Amino acid sequence: MKPKKFKVCLTGKANVGKTAIYNVARGKPYDEIPHDDRDTIRIQNNSSETVELQLHDTAGMDRYNSLTSSYYRNARAIIMVFSLGCRESFSCVNDLVKDIRENDSCPDSLFFLVGNKNDLNGHDLQVDDQIVYEYQSSTSEVFQKYMKTSAKENNGINELLNEVVNSLLTFRLRPSEHRRNIGDQFNESPILQRNFWC
Repeated sequence: MKPKKFKVCLTGKANVGKTAIYNVARGKPYDEIPHDDRDTIRIQNNSSETVELQLHDTAGMDRYNSLTSSYYRNARAIIMVFSLGCRESFSCVNDLVKDIRENDSCPDSLFFLVGNKNDLNGHDLQVDDQIVYEYQSSTSEVFQKYMKTSAKENNGINELLNEVVNSLLTFRLRPSEHRRNIGDQFNESPILQRNFWC
């Protein structure tokens, strides 16, 4: 039986760590300069079902606002990355999602919100859980999951990929019928206290 294949796109503002996440997901050093902007990784879920994720990186196109609808076309999952150390990168999330929605190249995609650079602390940390919660409470856009990662320390990347795979395999209907409000996560058994994805 051939494994199911899903196109997954990383996106977000420049310098938030998208390529670093892309590298670590492929088993490479986080600071390596990749030769390709897409790669296929195989993941086996809890049911021993093998899935192939066709992972796409922006490859610097985000620096010039040159991402087009073809980049997102037929993507089943969009990983929206911001830096926990850059409030501006988080403030841009809503506009980025709106742009993706409006080009209508991936109407049924699941969106995952990822705060990267979770290794930062103190004054270097500019986006905390409360800020994310307030954003979700004020927007109509709903993400499948909010997760934190540190590509530099290789924390949370495997959990992110597993969450993407499990969500893609679980939600057989249109994703819009299944997306959960991030606010619901904060009301579940205490995600804020347990640092689930750290």
